Amino acid sequence: MARPSHVCCVVGCLAALLLLSCGDDDKKISEPTPSPYRPQSSIENVLYNLRESYIRRDLEAYRVLFAPDFVFRFNPFDVYNPGFPVPSSWGISEECRAADSLFASKQVTNIAISWSFPDAAVDSAATGTWILQATGVDVLVVTTCEDGTHFSYLAEDGREMFHLRTYPQERASDGNSLWRITRWTDEDPLWPARAGSATKTWGLIKYAFSR
Repeated sequence: MARPSHVCCVVGCLAALLLLSCGDDDKKISEPTPSPYRPQSSIENVLYNLRESYIRRDLEAYRVLFAPDFVFRFNPFDVYNPGFPVPSSWGISEECRAADSLFASKQVTNIAISWSFPDAAVDSAATGTWILQATGVDVLVVTTCEDGTHFSYLAEDGREMFHLRTYPQERASDGNSLWRITRWTDEDPLWPARAGSATKTWGLIKYAFSR
C-alpha cells in the first residue's frame, strides 16, 4: 500500500530537524575555549599573563614571557642573609626549573598575587628596554603538609622591577610585535632593617622551591 504523502512529509521534516540539531551540537563541541591570556603585544599584557600563569600554575604560558637572555636578580636581603643565602641572580633555565617545581608540587594548594603599577613604563634608551615597577606586591603560596596542617609562604609589600623589550620580527596572537621580559629585579628598600627577620620575598619563595 502506498504511504500517504503527508506522512512522508512529516518524516522528512523530522529528519531535517534532526540533522540541523546535530549540526548545532557539533558546532558547540568544536568551539575552542577562550584563552585566559592576553596577546603578548604590550607591557601591560605581558605582566597580566605573568600573574595569570603563576596563579594557574601554567609553566608553558609562563616560560614564553621571558627572553632567552632573561636574568632574575634576587633581593639583597636574601643574598646577604647569613641564615639562608641565595645566589645574586639566575637565568631562564633556573627560573623555569623553580617555577616547574612550584607549579607541579602536590603540596601547593593555592597561589595568590596582588600588585599595583602606580607609574607608567619608562623608556630606557641606553638599553633599548622599557622599565616598569610594581609596588605593594603580595605573594601567597599555601601548602598542605602530610599531616594535613597548612603552611604558607607569604611575601608582603614587595617591590618588583621589570625590564621588557619588543621583538618586531616576532608576532603576538593579535598580529602586533611580541614583548618579553628581559630582567626582573626583586627589590626591597627596607632590606637592611629586615636583616635577620623572618620576612619573605618573592625571590626567596622561588628559591625555596628550586632546591
